[in-house]
Amino acid sequence: MAANVLSLVERQVTSTAWKRHRLFFRRAVETTDVHLDFAIDSKPLRDWIQEWEGADKAPGEVSLLTPDRPDLAVEQIDRLLGGTPHQYWDRAWLLFCAYCWDEGCGGVTADITRRDGMVYWSNLGWNFSYEQDTNLIPKAAVFAFDEREYDRVLLEARERFRRTA
Repeated sequence: MAANVLSLVERQVTSTAWKRHRLFFRRAVETTDVHLDFAIDSKPLRDWIQEWEGADKAPGEVSLLTPDRPDLAVEQIDRLLGGTPHQYWDRAWLLFCAYCWDEGCGGVTADITRRDGMVYWSNLGWNFSYEQDTNLIPKAAVFAFDEREYDRVLLEARERFRRTA
């Protein structure tokens, strides 16, 4: 079995937030954040999920790999590398709510294992922080990455975010 290739690709994420304007009025403010998307074999993980689920569009969830919160980016990378325990039930959180970046809104998780020089992402599914059950994505593939290359990609990103934290 040939190894999959993990890469991180910049993506502009536009969202709308309601901000207080004067005392009682609120107005919509559009913001654009930069996040790094996980890409497997040059295809964003979000596009893989869209294909597996037969959805009309890719999910809007994002990674925490953003210069807006380098502390969260480093934390997520440390979890993906296995240096820090995962938040909930030993599952790695890959994608989070695009508005609040919180597990409570749900997101995409995976089991990550290391074996024989490979890193495997398996059992991809949707989770909520308050629910242990995972809604597995039935057609999701198992991704197998060369361990050294996987670590290199994530450690380079970690160093980039650590410098700005």
